[in-house]
Formats: sequence, structure tokens, C-alpha cells
Amino acid sequence: MHALTPSVELKVAPKAFRFSCRGRVESIAPVLYLTGSGANQRVSAVGDSAAPPGPYTRVAFLQASAELELPISRTDALEAFLRYALAKVFKRTFLVRPTVFVSGIESIAGTFGGTEARVLEDALLSVGAHRVVFFPLRAT
Repeated sequence: MHALTPSVELKVAPKAFRFSCRGRVESIAPVLYLTGSGANQRVSAVGDSAAPPGPYTRVAFLQASAELELPISRTDALEAFLRYALAKVFKRTFLVRPTVFVSGIESIAGTFGGTEARVLEDALLSVGAHRVVFFPLRAT
């Protein structure tokens, strides 16, 4: 690992993703709150701790029942969630792309049609991770 590249530990679980970096730990439920509609729809809150005021749509994107009614795709929801979470664990938008060490991916098996590791890796790279490493190591 490069000395200037920060690392983030991500423990994946259906009820909460746990992010750890430099002594800071954030546990965030995989939930988005969307406000607006159509082209004006946006993510207003992330996690179950703070629903936005006014009308909103709650998107629990890892729940199987959410498949029928999601207003955005699961992968778009995952990317928005990860973008928020990484910024929160760094307490700002990060300037140096982190290496993310992921464990617990098996806990969400079947959520993305059996391609959970690939979807999570692609989403993390898309939101700014430099590299993604899975533990236990997965076959490539």
C-alpha cells in the first residue's frame, strides 16, 4: 500500500455498512431518501438516521422487495450511498483516492444477481476508490 493513499475498511452487512478510516467509524444503513420527481429527483438523505422533511421516497436498495418499485436502479442507489459514506468518513470530499478493503460481501449474496463483488467493486471505483480489495480474498 502506498504511504500517501488512505485506506478505508468496509464491513458489508444487510442492515448497515460499517466504514472505518483513520480512527473514524461510521455505520450507515443502506437506505436513500429521494425528494422531487422526474428530472428533479435527487438524493436528500442517506441512512436511517435522518429522513428529510416533506414528501420523500425511501429506497432500501438491498431489500429483495425493493426490486419491484425502485425509482432508480440498484447500482445507481449503491453509488450514491457509497459516495455519501466515503465523504462522511473522510469528513469532506476526499482528494486522494483511497484503497477500500471490503469484508462481509457474502452477507448480501443474491442482491445483485450473484455479481455482488463485481457490482460493489465497480461502484467503489466509480465514486473514487483507487483500488478495492476483498477479504477473504476472492478468486479473480
